[in-house]
Amino acid sequence: MSAASARRRSLSVRFWLTVIFIVALISVAGTWSLATILRPTTTDLGEQYSLVSVSEGSVGSSIRLNAVARWESQTIPASNFDGIITEVNVSPGQVVDVGAEVFTVNLQGAYIARGDVPMFRTLTQDVSGKDVLQLQNFLLELGYYPYAEPNSKFDSATRQAVIEWQKSRGVAVTGEVSPAEIVFLPQLPARIWFDTEKIAVGASLTNAEQSLGVYGNAPRVFVSATAYQSTILSAGTPVTVSWGEHTWEGIVGNERETVKNSETVEISITAPDGTPICGDICHELSFTTDTLLPLQAIVIPEQHGLVVPSAAIMTGAAGETMVINAAGEKLPVTVLQQARGMTLIEGVPVGTQLRLPAVSSRSETENVGMVDE
Repeated sequence: MSAASARRRSLSVRFWLTVIFIVALISVAGTWSLATILRPTTTDLGEQYSLVSVSEGSVGSSIRLNAVARWESQTIPASNFDGIITEVNVSPGQVVDVGAEVFTVNLQGAYIARGDVPMFRTLTQDVSGKDVLQLQNFLLELGYYPYAEPNSKFDSATRQAVIEWQKSRGVAVTGEVSPAEIVFLPQLPARIWFDTEKIAVGASLTNAEQSLGVYGNAPRVFVSATAYQSTILSAGTPVTVSWGEHTWEGIVGNERETVKNSETVEISITAPDGTPICGDICHELSFTTDTLLPLQAIVIPEQHGLVVPSAAIMTGAAGETMVINAAGEKLPVTVLQQARGMTLIEGVPVGTQLRLPAVSSRSETENVGMVDE
């Protein structure tokens, strides 16, 4: 090998060694720089923290659930029917009043009348009792009974009124009323309920017990909550309930019922005055199935102001609240509200840089805010 060639090889080796050294130096410097940027600042006492700015914002908390609207019914005594249903003239939830024909059995109609005593016998000449009084009031309301004061006795005037009623219906004129012709309801008007599988055209109806009844004036609206959620939803908590284009403002009611063999608690939802939250359109909600209604409960009403992370708040030995600015100074503040890990405060200007501990070993105020469920 010539002397010139040896010199060139030596220069080449030195060049590449220099390049490798520079690359290694840059890599080490870059790693140190990145670590320095990402590592939290450390105080003289070894405490690590990051900085956050006091900013304008809102603090509040709500919980979202589905409320349920459910029509509940009460069965009525109706065990006097025996035959095939030939016609059904009402639908579940329909309002009925005195004289309404709800269905026919063997072509004989069953009519609604007002009364507390169930129809239990054939009403005919010379019988008497409260059921006769109910029949006389029924005929009076329909305009067939001739006297203003019914007397509880099935006399000739009552028989004649029954005959006129039967003629108006185009049925056989007997002058007496069978147990299957009238269904007495304690209160009228009423929303009728019936089992649509048992009371249907062509169905054999030998006993209508537990198959016929009335709904209440409004559905029961409630939320099914866990034990934890039930502690949040205290009576009087404001709620907003939605259904289609409708939005109702209401409150959590006082009624609570633990579901049997379950930890679920059913909590009532009402209008602020305790009336049904669905107001005058309750009748538009389904009578045969539950209606789900999206609900938002305002657990902590939203307030606007200066907001910082709750972890930036410190409490002193005397219970005073404070924050620490970037320079390490303790600044007294007033806590207005806390929720979802954020705190609304007064006492420092917007934009103030505050220390947020990376690992807290101090006494810290609890976050009393609730997250959405």
